[in-house]
Amino acid sequence: MMRTTLTIHWLLLFVMPGLFAQADSIPLPFDPARGVEWTGSEKHYYSDIWQTEVVTNVSAPSMQVFRPGEGAGNSAAVVIAPGGGLYGLSIESEGRQVAQWLAERGFTAFVLKYRLVPTGADGVAEISQLGQNDPTGLMANVGKVLPYSIQDGLSALTWVRSHAGEYGLDPEKIGFMGFSAGGAVTLGVGYSASGDNVPDFLVPVSGRLSDGSVPMMNLSILPVRVHPYRQLAFPVTVFLLLHGFPTGSVHCVVAHSWILILII
Repeated sequence: MMRTTLTIHWLLLFVMPGLFAQADSIPLPFDPARGVEWTGSEKHYYSDIWQTEVVTNVSAPSMQVFRPGEGAGNSAAVVIAPGGGLYGLSIESEGRQVAQWLAERGFTAFVLKYRLVPTGADGVAEISQLGQNDPTGLMANVGKVLPYSIQDGLSALTWVRSHAGEYGLDPEKIGFMGFSAGGAVTLGVGYSASGDNVPDFLVPVSGRLSDGSVPMMNLSILPVRVHPYRQLAFPVTVFLLLHGFPTGSVHCVVAHSWILILII
């Protein structure tokens, strides 16, 4: 399968909300998680701590689609994984607004709600407290859920590709992008994909890899570390864009059939 290379410039993601229609929630198939139990439903609220709308306690993955105007589509799709430390999703600033901006430019965008660490009334408050008082426990909780979040990302790609005809999409122009923890999910998708869930392009924004085999999120928003000896299982161009840092030089690492671009 030919893989299409697309560049998405995050630094230009200033949006005009409300211009594009949203579909109802699209439920995604998933396998039950082992060793993780959720109580109650997912929660939607405005976080005073993060100063944005968030979603927490997600136990079942779903997507919301944003489509370009009639006749304005470019046949490409992007699945978007918002960040939030796997304790929440910054669903507006790193989800819907990004999707609206992409739709304005011809992309069909799918905002993914992937499974998160089980939390109570305020998951944002919980991760804030754990980050200060028990970072080891925080990461232990993340480690239990991250594999299922990655599974949800793969499921999203399979769903979009299998429904490409309904949305006027080219099945060879379906990519995945994510922010912070969503960037870790994006990298996990890249290392785990096969068959129908292989993305045609990846855009991990402020994601991070561990020294081991499991991608880990960058909770402190440190510069990306990339290990060039780790090869993706398929040909794809990966764009790693860091937000929150001064403009720096662009470093390209070419290994086998893939390229890593870092802005640090």
